[in-house]
Amino acid sequence: MLKPWHYDVLDYEKCISSVMISPKRMNKLKTVDDLSITPLIERIKKTRKCGYQENIIKDLIMDIKSLC
Repeated sequence: MLKPWHYDVLDYEKCISSVMISPKRMNKLKTVDDLSITPLIERIKKTRKCGYQENIIKDLIMDIKSLC
């Protein structure tokens, strides 16, 4: 089973950018059926802005280090 990693609203807020999501890409959100990220999808629909994981790289690295 896959578990989304850093796919929550708090992480999205940390990595959000000023880049707007195209209508074509927004439509792709309609096909997501993973209920665990529903709050994230709803937030993205409201902001219509891209989020970039590069903006939370320190958090990702800390998670990896905590596993060692």
